Amino acid sequence: MDSPDDRSTQGFDFPTIGGTQSAVLTLSRSVRAPIVLVLPALGLRAEYYAPLVARLAVEGVHAAAIDLPGHGASPVRASRRVDWGYPELVTHAAAARDAASRALPGVPVFWLGHSIGGQIALLESGLHPSGAAGVALVASGSPYYRAWRGLAALKIALGTRFSAALAGVVGHFPGEQAGFAGREARSVMQQWARLARTGAYRFGAFDGEALLAAGRAPVLALRVLGDDLAPEAAVDHTLGKLGQRTVEREVWRGLATKNVHNRWPRTPEPAAERVTAFVRATLATTPARSERQASMMGRASA
Repeated sequence: MDSPDDRSTQGFDFPTIGGTQSAVLTLSRSVRAPIVLVLPALGLRAEYYAPLVARLAVEGVHAAAIDLPGHGASPVRASRRVDWGYPELVTHAAAARDAASRALPGVPVFWLGHSIGGQIALLESGLHPSGAAGVALVASGSPYYRAWRGLAALKIALGTRFSAALAGVVGHFPGEQAGFAGREARSVMQQWARLARTGAYRFGAFDGEALLAAGRAPVLALRVLGDDLAPEAAVDHTLGKLGQRTVEREVWRGLATKNVHNRWPRTPEPAAERVTAFVRATLATTPARSERQASMMGRASA
């Protein structure tokens, strides 16, 4: 296992909405180790995941968190004139994955998606089936209101509609003032609300349902017990759209007592250990990715 004090980094740039964005890989000791890219939840910056990224490197993979458009290192901020939706988020993720692959050629790339970041990772892996070698999800499900019951379902239905309406009036979603997420693009919130209403990842010409079914990368879905924003039915609603993919499900207990949906990256050991185990198992059962890479990971974590 790497020493936390021995890690080096490597930056990379990729095209995105409004220009070029930068990200930084925290490197494992093994040059040939796989890459794990973290896609954040709504309103969270890449820097929030710094403890998780550092721990992933300790466990034997190269790792980076990628800011979503409008946050952190992104060159744009959402406004009435500057807008984007799910299709642009998927394109953004694909560009980041391509750039990470160019930065460290010849090693497989895995996604680790949190909440909406998990949705985007699944959609991206369907758009480019030969891209990511695997997708790990944490606290990531569909906002489809029927995944909840009673007052909780009503709260999701009304809350998502209110968010979409507010974004339409203001020109963007003012999450800091609303107490949910961050400054988000109008179309992201409107499409998110449509998903909550219909249960379908279809937005105009963008057929996310087909992309979810088209992906081949194996999936690890980690659900946090007590997570009111990603309960079992919400997670299963998205996983049920994945066609023939191999899906592992797991439930975590006792990771946090408050805000369990977002607190898990701050205590990163369980996630880092489980995700790297998933990476190793995936590489061990994928002939093209060879015993060599699995053994490299083994040496890096020894």
